[in-house]
Amino acid sequence: MGYGETGTSSRLSDFTYRTHAEAISGIAKAIGAHRIILGGHDWGGMVVYRAAQWLPDLVSHVFSVATPYMGVQEKYVSNEELVKGPLPQFGYQTQLASVEEKVEKVVHGEVRMRRFLTGMYGGKAKSGRVALTPEYGVDLEMVADESDAIAPSPLFNEEEMDYYVQQFLKNGIHGPCNWYRTRKLNHEDDQQLPDPAKSGVQQPVLFIQALYDNVLKPEMSKGMERSIKHLTRGEVPASHWALWHTPQKTNKLIKDWVEGVVLGGKSKL
Repeated sequence: MGYGETGTSSRLSDFTYRTHAEAISGIAKAIGAHRIILGGHDWGGMVVYRAAQWLPDLVSHVFSVATPYMGVQEKYVSNEELVKGPLPQFGYQTQLASVEEKVEKVVHGEVRMRRFLTGMYGGKAKSGRVALTPEYGVDLEMVADESDAIAPSPLFNEEEMDYYVQQFLKNGIHGPCNWYRTRKLNHEDDQQLPDPAKSGVQQPVLFIQALYDNVLKPEMSKGMERSIKHLTRGEVPASHWALWHTPQKTNKLIKDWVEGVVLGGKSKL
């Protein structure tokens, strides 16, 4: 929701994990799928964990790239409390979630959207400024300062970046920012999970750690085995953008897991 052809919404409830689990269930029903494997990255990683918990009869296996499992909490913890406490690198989330819509007020139109995306995907300004600091958020002055040229992203060629820009322009940046405004709603939904699901993910899970992720750091995945009994771990020497940095290594980990765990060695992809 909020990206490209997926449409967008002014209702924050349309961006919750539970809503996306319901959408996944609807898609599966529409295509006649009775058991599915879900995989995701970043917010998608969080969605697939919760979808598995909401849909135990539909989701048979889960894999997540970079995103560790985050358990159900009895007490609500706000973005601000997380930043002041154990996760200072989540500071950027308070900016993206701001009720003043700080990011939306700056990131609009093709030129600024291109500068924003190029910077977010690793392009650096001529002045040396970077687009995002995890602790503080997006450098909105850099995005707006069109005189400070930004080098191309090392992850995408020009044609690929053109595609990303056009897709983001379809709905603007408001929808993507709304994902950061759903912490309270997601917490409330979590309290409605069936008791077995509240304790963790019951299905087999592959978690691929991006070793150089400066937001979803490796230490955040410690103890996942307590919540996921059937956990397989893998790791790649990549930043958060592991799917672009190390596609062959990431895909091999997924392929080996599917062949060995999902198919039990009975078939090959």
